[in-house]
Amino acid sequence: MKNIVGLMLVMLITVSMYAQTAETNTIIEKANTFYVEKKFAEAADLYEQVVSLGFQSSELFYNLGNAYYKSNKFPKAILYYEKALKLNPTDSKIVFNLQFVRQQALRDKIEIIPENPFTALIRVVVGKFSSKSWSIYSITFFTLALGAVLFFLFARHKNIRKLAFSMASVFLLISLFTFFAAYKGASYQRNQNTAIIMAPVVLVKSSPDEGSTDLFRIHEGLKVFVNDNSGEWVEVKLEDGRVGWVKNSEIERI
Repeated sequence: MKNIVGLMLVMLITVSMYAQTAETNTIIEKANTFYVEKKFAEAADLYEQVVSLGFQSSELFYNLGNAYYKSNKFPKAILYYEKALKLNPTDSKIVFNLQFVRQQALRDKIEIIPENPFTALIRVVVGKFSSKSWSIYSITFFTLALGAVLFFLFARHKNIRKLAFSMASVFLLISLFTFFAAYKGASYQRNQNTAIIMAPVVLVKSSPDEGSTDLFRIHEGLKVFVNDNSGEWVEVKLEDGRVGWVKNSEIERI
């Protein structure tokens, strides 16, 4: 009896997942049609429906960013280009569109604090691939290193043993480097709690209180780092190092 109930449950879950996938594909196809017909607001609404169903992909977010850009909703466009870039950091078309809309729409010119050159180099190298890809490379080269060690242990010819030892050393070094890159990549992703300012104008406060001092003014579309929260307020940090508090309703998380 338990086996029958379990089988029925699996079948129900499978049917439900299939139905949801079919529904998602139908909505995406309709959204794509709207986009081709230059009904960009309608396309954005349908893409948002897909997001609300829990579906995420860099392509979906990229299309949503395009639809919002064509609808002249630049903060939303920036938000979804950033979301797409977070899932696929090496996609050149996402990078280009994000930079383009920033240049066109952003009112705030933030002077970025220069990063330590060595740290910046590591960030650039690590950012070439996702942490998942780096992990796969690490496992692959570690496996190759183990294979070379086996050759070294069981080979009888001296030259083959030397070659196997050299290959094992190289593969192990590459494995350690890619493991480090995977770790750093995952760390960067965890620490990148970022958001986009959505309100047209935001007065950044000195503390999480409406009556506190106004520190500075920022505008819609600006990317900020989220440090902390307190009730309806969040502490944000700008790329130039300035810190202050804004209302949670004035931002959307990337």
